[in-house]
Amino acid sequence: MSEIKKNPVGRPAVNATPLTVRVTPELLEAVDKLAAAINGTRPDALRYALRTYMESDGFLPHKPRIGQDLLLNFTRKDAEALKNAFGPDIAVQQEALEDLVRDWLVQRGYLKD
Repeated sequence: MSEIKKNPVGRPAVNATPLTVRVTPELLEAVDKLAAAINGTRPDALRYALRTYMESDGFLPHKPRIGQDLLLNFTRKDAEALKNAFGPDIAVQQEALEDLVRDWLVQRGYLKD
């Protein structure tokens, strides 16, 4: 008789250790806002926040995350400032934004000047 292999139940094994943390409602709200900002889940937001903190304090080497870094550093306020500075012409705004993004990428070492 042949053996029947059962499909494993649950999440596949990964090289990671789960952490369980209790947070205040205020911190949970902030985690949810970050998750929405990076278009991710609560675990994604917590990993992002922890990695960003650890990198900024030198506990981990900096790992480029271009899309997420841009999303978190360019806000609606920045978009409004861009419009105010360069006028309502979309082409002019787009060119200015490209220059700003290029400068931003150079400052963070993603591009060479």
